[in-house]
Amino acid sequence: MSERIAVCPGSFDPVTLGHLDIFRRTADIFDRVIVLVMQNAQKRALFTPEQRRDIILASLNGAPGISVVCSSGICADAARELGACAIVKGVRSSADFDYETDIAAVNRGLGAPETVFIPSNPIYRHVSTSTALHLYRLGTDVTSYFPSAAIDALNRLESASSR
Repeated sequence: MSERIAVCPGSFDPVTLGHLDIFRRTADIFDRVIVLVMQNAQKRALFTPEQRRDIILASLNGAPGISVVCSSGICADAARELGACAIVKGVRSSADFDYETDIAAVNRGLGAPETVFIPSNPIYRHVSTSTALHLYRLGTDVTSYFPSAAIDALNRLESASSR
C-alpha cells in the first residue's frame, strides 16, 4: 500500500495553536503531513515564508510524520508534485466552510487531489490569526492563541521595528 500524504496549505503568518492542532490531527489520519507555507497575495506578510516555516517547525517540536515546506506557486500544483492524496483544511465556522468549499472547487478544477475538511477543536474555534495579532498589538496575553515560537518571533519583529 502506498504512503498516504496530505498537505495542509496556508499562509500561517504566524501559525496559531488552532493550526497546530489541525496539523497534529491530520497526522493521526494520514501517513505523512506536509504543511505547505504559501504566500497570500491579498495579505501583507509579517514574516517571510522561511521564517514562517521555522516558526512552525519550532512549534511542532519534532512531531512525527509532519514536515514543513514553502511554496510560491499554486496549491494544486504543489499538492500534485508532493504526491498528496488530499488537501486538508481546518474549518471553524460555516463561513470558513463556504469559503474553503469554493477554494476546493478551484483546486479540483486545477487537478488537485480532494480537499478534506477537519472541524476545529472547540477550544480553538475562536482563534484566528487576525484576532490574535490584534490582541497582541494591544498588549494582551496571547499564549492561548499563539505557540511560544510565534510570540517570540513577534516580539523580535516588534523590537526590530522600534529601533
